[in-house]
Amino acid sequence: MSVFNKRSKSDPRILKAGPSSLSPSDRLARNLGWFSIGLGVVELFAARRLTGALGKGQETPVRLCGLREIGSGIMT
Repeated sequence: MSVFNKRSKSDPRILKAGPSSLSPSDRLARNLGWFSIGLGVVELFAARRLTGALGKGQETPVRLCGLREIGSGIMT
């Protein structure tokens, strides 16, 4: 038995991989969660650049929205 092969001989063999257990709506929700986390990180760490591009100098509300986005992405 190889060092990398941790399965014992009595373990069942995997004959073929089946379909994913995630439904398409679950997969979409997970991807939207990751998108929310990414958007929140951008809003949190690049608030000055974002507000400068928009012509407004209020970074605090953008950072707060970034925290909210990260929270909603984690909760998804």
